[in-house]
Amino acid sequence: MGLVPKQNLKDFWTNSGPTRTPWFSRTMSRDRFFHILWDFHISDVEEELDQDQDNRDRLFKVRPLIKRCLDSFSSAYSPQRDLAVDEATCPFKGRLRFKVYNPAKPNRFGIKLYTLCESSSGYCLYFDVYCAQLSPLDEAAVSTGLPATAGSTEKIVCGLMEKAGCLRKGHHLYMDNYYLSPALFQHLAALNTYACGTVRPNRRGLPSVFRLPVNANMSEFQTVARVNDRLTAIKYQHKRSVHVLSSIHDPTGQVIYKPRRKTAMKPSCILDYCSKMGGVDLMDQVTSYYEISRRSLKWWRKLAFYLMDLCLVNAFQLYLKFSPAQKKLTHAEFRKSIVETLVSEAPSARRPTTQGGKRRATTDVPALPRLTERHFSRFIPAAEGSKRSHGARDCVVCNLPAASRKGCKRQQTSHWCQDCNAPLCYPECFILFHTKMDYQQEARRQELGGYKRQKLQ
Repeated sequence: MGLVPKQNLKDFWTNSGPTRTPWFSRTMSRDRFFHILWDFHISDVEEELDQDQDNRDRLFKVRPLIKRCLDSFSSAYSPQRDLAVDEATCPFKGRLRFKVYNPAKPNRFGIKLYTLCESSSGYCLYFDVYCAQLSPLDEAAVSTGLPATAGSTEKIVCGLMEKAGCLRKGHHLYMDNYYLSPALFQHLAALNTYACGTVRPNRRGLPSVFRLPVNANMSEFQTVARVNDRLTAIKYQHKRSVHVLSSIHDPTGQVIYKPRRKTAMKPSCILDYCSKMGGVDLMDQVTSYYEISRRSLKWWRKLAFYLMDLCLVNAFQLYLKFSPAQKKLTHAEFRKSIVETLVSEAPSARRPTTQGGKRRATTDVPALPRLTERHFSRFIPAAEGSKRSHGARDCVVCNLPAASRKGCKRQQTSHWCQDCNAPLCYPECFILFHTKMDYQQEARRQELGGYKRQKLQ
């Protein structure tokens, strides 16, 4: 449904001309879809009732899906060198204890996810849903040697890297000033992981030049650098002061650029930060193009559909990286191929059909195998003790329903498709049944059998 956005779920089954999308009504009836949606659950409700109300997991309703996603994301792909840590937001405006407000994000209200992504593609390696409870990232961060008294943001960064299996491999990590501190960078450098990011000038351990008043004794495009062991602290003056801390770059790495037709110098760490920090924002951007989530009063359902979108985005990035096809599918074509594959792999599912203006479900003839497999026409066996050499049954294509005959006789045939268990007139109805999805509408258009006699009357 993300490929065909509409205001209301019921609009996908509407029969009005301008907004009609017949694919949905041919695949599944509206009532059946809503029954499945109403009964959709991820966790066991009985186990939830058995939990202690004071100490129970607030993410219990979606915990199995979260665990499945995390197990597959980090094990399916080894990322490139540059990574980014930032917050992602699952939009939700209902009542929720751990709902957050972030004015810097496109979706200001919602559920916050601490996310580790690859900078170049936006592939999500690991995430942790903030729920105002003890996070499993704290234990993972302490296992890396981080002191238990460290700040919560430091534990988030180390926990994400440890859970994703990206520590001790020489990765370059980019983050904003919410997470960054000199103590965190020194700990990451000891684990063969290097980082870069903007820093708040009042952080403990920064040089005193960072705490000077804004624009004090600094001209435009001037740079002040301080080096301490593995860390490089840079203060760059442009329209405002920019403070950067890095264990990747050295203070001499500067490049020339031309703002407002002037030649100026800019530290390379700032350019790298601007180009490689947007991994999580890129993931959010691609996810928002064809999101399948809809408005809901239940927060866990909103988060579940958001995670499904995240799985599709990761799968698309893996397809772009590893598919041998020379001409790659677009994001929309990739999602369309997944939908078609899922529908084709469920040939025995009930599919609606239309006869005489009324919708009824039929289970005797599967919809898709009759269009893809090889079937042959045979004579219907005669009943035991019958004097006829062949049996006769009502044709499923051109025979009119009893309520629509208006005096017409039944349209019977002695031929049938034994594999489909469908009586069919040969050859017209047999061909329509095995080549057209809506074969009865095509029979009306061609005026076959009972439809022709009804028109003549």
